[in-house]
Amino acid sequence: MTLRKDFLDHIRIASPCSVGWENMTGDDRVRFCDQCNLHVYNISEMTRGQVSSLIAKAEGRICAKLYRRADGTVLTRDCPVGLRALRRRVSKMAGALLAALLSICSGAFGQTQSQKKEKSCTVQVGLKAKKTDVKDEQGSITGVLTDAMGAVIPGAKITLINERTKEQLTATSTTEGAFKFSNLVAGEFSLKVETAGFKTLIVKKIVMKADEVVRATLTLEFKGKTEVIGIFVSEPDIDSSNGTTIIRGEALQKLPLPK
Repeated sequence: MTLRKDFLDHIRIASPCSVGWENMTGDDRVRFCDQCNLHVYNISEMTRGQVSSLIAKAEGRICAKLYRRADGTVLTRDCPVGLRALRRRVSKMAGALLAALLSICSGAFGQTQSQKKEKSCTVQVGLKAKKTDVKDEQGSITGVLTDAMGAVIPGAKITLINERTKEQLTATSTTEGAFKFSNLVAGEFSLKVETAGFKTLIVKKIVMKADEVVRATLTLEFKGKTEVIGIFVSEPDIDSSNGTTIIRGEALQKLPLPK
């Protein structure tokens, strides 16, 4: 069974399961459901290659737990490569230039031990400050927005708030995910980042001194990540369910078309 590269984003629910993951026995990767008498696989704890092999052996039909983001993509163990790259960049910045590094754990409070175990700690904010070559009473705050996979986020609204005067400035991230606030008086600031499909991010206590440029690397969390458990099937290569025949994947490649 040959699978397309984007096969995971096209799998659909054939039969949702009413049994919760916490009520099944097993480990973080695979558990057994007594009600269905089936093994349930946690897609987020497997690489895309492992999922591909599993689906191929099962002829496209497995029982699994998956997280689907707001943009339709499915979370796997090997997909947050951008996040790992961000952590490597942050570690290299450690020293005089590193002003702050905040680790934010989603839902870390008010949970049981088992709930905490399934949460991960995500580096969302990296800040560094550097003196400019020109003596000036003013400074600037610049930054780049990315998602957990390292893709830049354009068109986001960024609000800068002066904590002393409460004055607000707004900017929109560019096609490269960048933003900049210039000609700022030294002081303490807050940043608020808002955009569709992502959780609002608020960064407080950003201290900027005169003759200083503060650079921020901000990672936004997907807003609509949903968890689903049930029987999943891949889209068939030939589908005529809605009255229109759709040909995909390997079936399309085998058509006797002239070259």
